[in-house]
Amino acid sequence: MALCTAFDKCVLLNVPLKVATKPVFKDKKVSVFYTSDLGSTPKDRFAGPNDHSIESVHGVELLEHWNGAESLHRPRFEVPSVILACNMFMNCIDRFDQLRATNPIMPKTQRAPMSVFIFLIDASIQNGYAVLHAWSTGGNIRIVHEFKRRINEQLANPLIDFKNTGRSLVSKLFSSTEEVLEIAPVHHLLENKGKRQGQCYLSKLMRQNKKRCTSIYSCPACSLAFHVKCLAVYHNLKDQHRDRGDV
Repeated sequence: MALCTAFDKCVLLNVPLKVATKPVFKDKKVSVFYTSDLGSTPKDRFAGPNDHSIESVHGVELLEHWNGAESLHRPRFEVPSVILACNMFMNCIDRFDQLRATNPIMPKTQRAPMSVFIFLIDASIQNGYAVLHAWSTGGNIRIVHEFKRRINEQLANPLIDFKNTGRSLVSKLFSSTEEVLEIAPVHHLLENKGKRQGQCYLSKLMRQNKKRCTSIYSCPACSLAFHVKCLAVYHNLKDQHRDRGDV
């Protein structure tokens, strides 16, 4: 079944409210979409207002929209529910573009950049806050800013703790390099051709910052990049695990 719909700037044809199923663009461009999500299978083309046609499109809903002839209030039309859902979806896309716009909306203001992932998380948190209000039976409910801050802390704290643990572990390893500098002579560092930078293998394992991972030295036996201190630490730790039989 095909329904003519306009996602924006729609006006209705001069038909009764119960059969207002054909909103069109002002410039006469008709957007047609096809759906198989019908309440019941129609036996013939809908030729007029009847209960069967309304049941087939899952009922009608009220839609508020400007048609260009109003001065204050938007008129309300009855349209199939699927058209109303598409209209709401396209309105959300327009709002999404406005929120992600880089141009400031007021003088002396600057909009912070927002990725699609962060925007979706923010929208999910707001929906969760609305659900919490709907389900609450009383008691103190935090304001939305405090609600967001608590959730952000729960999401970010595990990653912050993990990074701090990795840094402390690396600092302990670096402090003990003077005691473990003896390694097999086959492992040594050479400067990369053209001083090209590679990622230090040990720093990468410890999930260090990418800027701190770069090194212009590599071990030809391992075909891996290392810092000067990381080479000794890595091979001594590797030898210790081999002696203990760790996999």
